[in-house]
Amino acid sequence: MNDEKIIAALLSNQTIRQAAKASGVSESTIYNKMKDKTFSRQLRDQRHILLVETMNAVQLRVSEAVEVIAELMHNTEVSANVRLSAAESIIKNAETMSDRVQKNEHHIECDDIADSITESLFH
Repeated sequence: MNDEKIIAALLSNQTIRQAAKASGVSESTIYNKMKDKTFSRQLRDQRHILLVETMNAVQLRVSEAVEVIAELMHNTEVSANVRLSAAESIIKNAETMSDRVQKNEHHIECDDIADSITESLFH
């Protein structure tokens, strides 16, 4: 079975069951694949790439959100509750995504250190 197809299914579905159905393999096949170190690294790396791409898309909207807030600060004639809420939401999402990327990068570093220690101990 094509690992890329399984990884794509895992990234685009919420459950193992859904990913199995989408990729045309059994749930046990996916669980077995996830036990494989190489496959797990590929999945982890692809999740990180997807997270970074999502964060970058949100970051592009942050400057627009700042512009909206600045415009609203200076325009006393416009009722801006909805626009202000949307701008604040974009900024909050950007912060959340940035935090998630940093945490994910930390987990990757920890996994790499653990792998290195394991390899040096058992090889």
